[in-house]
Amino acid sequence: VNYIKNKDEVQGLSKTEGIYDLEIGIGVKNIIDLHIFLKDFDNKFEKCINEKAISIVVERVYFRRNGLTQQNKDNSKERHIHQKNSNIKINNLDLKILSELNRNSRITLVELSKKTNASIETIVKRIKNLEKNEIILKYSIGWNYEKINQIRYNILIKLHRLTDKKWENFLNFCAKTPGIFKIHRILGEWDAEINLETSNYYEYKKIVGDIEHSFSDIIKEKYPHIIHTFYKYNSIPLV
Repeated sequence: VNYIKNKDEVQGLSKTEGIYDLEIGIGVKNIIDLHIFLKDFDNKFEKCINEKAISIVVERVYFRRNGLTQQNKDNSKERHIHQKNSNIKINNLDLKILSELNRNSRITLVELSKKTNASIETIVKRIKNLEKNEIILKYSIGWNYEKINQIRYNILIKLHRLTDKKWENFLNFCAKTPGIFKIHRILGEWDAEINLETSNYYEYKKIVGDIEHSFSDIIKEKYPHIIHTFYKYNSIPLV
């Protein structure tokens, strides 16, 4: 675990219970870098791996969380579709700022100035530029699931007979479903991954049952897994 966690490309690493024991999120610049990472990973751990699946995220859809308040949700969502690299240039200072904000979004400008060796005026200017270019989309928090009595599930789904309209209906349904806070549209062995939070197993079963009942025509297979331990989360790769 420590070897994987310390790799620069690894953004997320968690222990899971289900068909897979670990979930690893990596950030690379191109398919060649992905191939190099996977080749090194296989060479290092080939004797330990019985099965693995590789998925490439092409769209992230975020929904309003309501797990703690139990308030009714609307169908509001944020969508981020992965496209070709833009012409926006970010330098090492930008990466340092993003890395520190990723660790603690409440960090003060004075602390940020000390950690990056840049003036407060420069920090303010760079942050405004990152927000303007939609590199910084929002400031959020990380939850300790045990202390707030929540369980994190990720559900891998295989889809078939999918149309754009059915996908939109699926997203709107999930946006209004309590507990579901994110969906990834992915390429690979699986087609989508649902991220949800519940306070107990029975809530989880009801959510999954409602989804299966409403979208039995497009859901071919599903495999849930529980996230037990987060070893690493860093949304800024290579920092």
